[in-house]
Amino acid sequence: MRAVTRRIPKECAIIACLFGAAPTGLLYGFSLYSEALRSKFDLTDGELLNISTLPSAMGFCGPFVGAAAQSLSPVAALMIGAAIMASCQGMMYAVAAGAVQLGNVAIALPVLSCVSYIGMATITSVVFSIPVHHFQHRRGEAIALVKAFVGLAGAAVAQIYWLWIGYRSDLKPSDPESLTGILLWVCVIVVTVFVCAVLMPAKAVNDPAKESRPRLNVLFWMLLAWGVCATVVGVVHLPVVHRILAVSLLVLLVAPLVLLAIWGCSGERTSAAPAEACFEREESAGFWQMIRSLDAWCLFLSYLGTIGGGLFLSSSLAQILKAGGNSTTEANVLAQTLYSTGNMLGRLTGMGPSDAIVRRGLPRPLFVGALLLGMAFSNFMFLLLPAAGGSEVIIAVAAFAGGMSFGSTWPHMVIITSEIFGSRNLQTNYMFYDGCVACVGSLVFARFLASAVYQANVGPDNECVGGSCFRITHLVVLLTNVVGLLGVTAVCCRNAKLYVSIGESIRDAATGSKTLLEVREQSLPTFAAGQSLSSGADDSIVHKEPVASNEASGACMRSAS
Repeated sequence: MRAVTRRIPKECAIIACLFGAAPTGLLYGFSLYSEALRSKFDLTDGELLNISTLPSAMGFCGPFVGAAAQSLSPVAALMIGAAIMASCQGMMYAVAAGAVQLGNVAIALPVLSCVSYIGMATITSVVFSIPVHHFQHRRGEAIALVKAFVGLAGAAVAQIYWLWIGYRSDLKPSDPESLTGILLWVCVIVVTVFVCAVLMPAKAVNDPAKESRPRLNVLFWMLLAWGVCATVVGVVHLPVVHRILAVSLLVLLVAPLVLLAIWGCSGERTSAAPAEACFEREESAGFWQMIRSLDAWCLFLSYLGTIGGGLFLSSSLAQILKAGGNSTTEANVLAQTLYSTGNMLGRLTGMGPSDAIVRRGLPRPLFVGALLLGMAFSNFMFLLLPAAGGSEVIIAVAAFAGGMSFGSTWPHMVIITSEIFGSRNLQTNYMFYDGCVACVGSLVFARFLASAVYQANVGPDNECVGGSCFRITHLVVLLTNVVGLLGVTAVCCRNAKLYVSIGESIRDAATGSKTLLEVREQSLPTFAAGQSLSSGADDSIVHKEPVASNEASGACMRSAS
């Protein structure tokens, strides 16, 4: 296998990260065994919600977890993260099965979930930064694939569970077999991280000519077909058809490994590309330097609008529909399906128009502005739902727009962080957004604000119907998105020259027309010595001197011709 990783390191890296990303969907798979835990321990709704939402509070540890992982080799960090996650999930199963006593389970289970989150953050910091180092030119396409795989892997785990025992009509949450979902995730964590570690190349090679777009396209269409299959299987109620689609979905799991074997036989694919190009700011910022900059906090507010709004919608969708006057099963299935589909398509396809913007020399955060408008539109439409009598047209449009905006934000977090702050410290810097934004969005928007507004308007039957149930929450989300638009505007203005240079490099890499001399003549000055990123200067690009190592340095692209 090491011979294959040396022969096609970039292809091995992207497929390794696809499998490594699977455990990061653990929180999305909580529903597999949540009712079993409720039945076993007689948990209330609030206690059950704590198990899935309180781990988000650990998001503020994300940058420090990323820094610790960055000090290790990628394989070592992956193994440590997997060991933590698998141990916590295994302990949760032992507690649920009665083999281990940990006192008050309403406290013990959320604690185990919080510790598991640390392991997940360790894996996250590796698998979402490695593709940037291997695919400096096509980083957007590579990250989109890995981010999309998170949700698809969760769908695959759900179908494995269904094929195993979930198809049984007599299965009850109180049955011991219902806890199998916990063990299933343990197996997924161990197997996928092992595959990731085996395939992971020893180092990244900076050569845009070896970033094969056709092979990335093959993976794109494969994941798109997988996503369509996962969407259909979620709404099909015919057991035979469901079984056929579920098996097809699982067969696709081995398709990346088959492709890797084929590509390994044919070797690397090369294309015309300049000897040197720059796809990010040359001077990489450390974590403390980054968070002292205005750009960092403007981006934080921008991401908070879409992530906070998306987490609120995903956690409260059924209640929003009921409050809006349409609590039918069909409406709920429609909304959940379209939101999930939009989430997947946003992750997978959102980087396409974003890359097109950058190729024209425009700042990528402009597309984040479009995502903020999409999330604002989604919440505005849900705000109108009670007045529209629970219209299924409004439900469909709002759910899909919200899912698209939410899903597309995740890969943009990685790419924009690497472009504006450099990729040398990406593991640490990206985790500031992945952890902290998700923490605020989950706890403030999805957990406390939505719950407080809803409970303040419930009737004697402990139910809430009407516009008042979520009006304040929708308005707060809308206001947050407006503030996010202001943040996006500031980032675009401050980094306009950076993206002009990146756009030139992308066009040059596509045509291979630039010579090394031309690139050097057109380079822009870097930061003055000691100048902070927070000063607002954006002419910090693009110094192109040869380097002794071919490892990803986090600075401009330096490839040996």
